[in-house]
Amino acid sequence: MDDQGCPRCKTTKYRNPSLKLMVNVCGHTLALQLSREQGITLRGSAEIVDEFFSFGINSILYQRGIYPSEIFTRVQKYGLTLLVTTDLELIKYLNNVVEQLKDWLYKCSVQKLVVVISNIESGEVLER
Repeated sequence: MDDQGCPRCKTTKYRNPSLKLMVNVCGHTLALQLSREQGITLRGSAEIVDEFFSFGINSILYQRGIYPSEIFTRVQKYGLTLLVTTDLELIKYLNNVVEQLKDWLYKCSVQKLVVVISNIESGEVLER
């Protein structure tokens, strides 16, 4: 593995060295490497991560039956059929979460995202 680190924070530890496109813990190296090759920026890679996270959350909410299936619609993305919510309150909430995620990605202040499903009344963790 090459020792190229982030020019900004000097981090060299990669999340998953077996990936072809390796993401540095801080996110900077990916942006630096790809900007040379494909014109992708840190802002662009943050957009990709938050879009992926948003689709992932929608999928979890649908597949686990946390929200009724009637509030989801099918969309085509990445050559796949994905489900996204049509509930305006849920969309508003998820947009706020994704905006916060983008902010953390831009500031390189997030290293791991954990989705926790808990009982709303007891707070008991049902799935992590």
